[in-house]
Amino acid sequence: MVREWEAAVSLEHLLLPGCTQDVRDEELEALWVALVHQAVRRAGGRVVGPVTRPQMAQSYYAIQTLAADGVEIRILLHAMGRLVAAARCDSSVYVLAFMPVPEGHLFTMAGLRVAAPEELDAPFEADVTSWPKLERDDIKYHKPERVGDVLFSWFD
Repeated sequence: MVREWEAAVSLEHLLLPGCTQDVRDEELEALWVALVHQAVRRAGGRVVGPVTRPQMAQSYYAIQTLAADGVEIRILLHAMGRLVAAARCDSSVYVLAFMPVPEGHLFTMAGLRVAAPEELDAPFEADVTSWPKLERDDIKYHKPERVGDVLFSWFD
């Protein structure tokens, strides 16, 4: 659920030229990794995979975790937006099944923005005419339906 003060700041401001690209930030990555370990431990789970960094066909950082109930969850970081999200692990599909970030308040206290599933599942309706041609072409080809599909993109 999106808290009132977060709802006032939608994810629309993050839908900017460059948001689908593989941006890296080593300092932010280090902070995020430390927070992921802390949050997952507090929630009774554990980290079970290495960090995957932004690269072609992945615009975000990800760490695979195992929740206390046995559910595999990827904790995600969109570096350009300082945005943290979570999704169920299913490598057989490109579209992420977003879910609440475990212990999300820890990321918020550290100055990161935690995205609620309903924000990421919102329809993607941004005007991309001013975006670079490469991004416009990716959007046209892949036809992302949700805001989260653009921010946590799989575009090649």
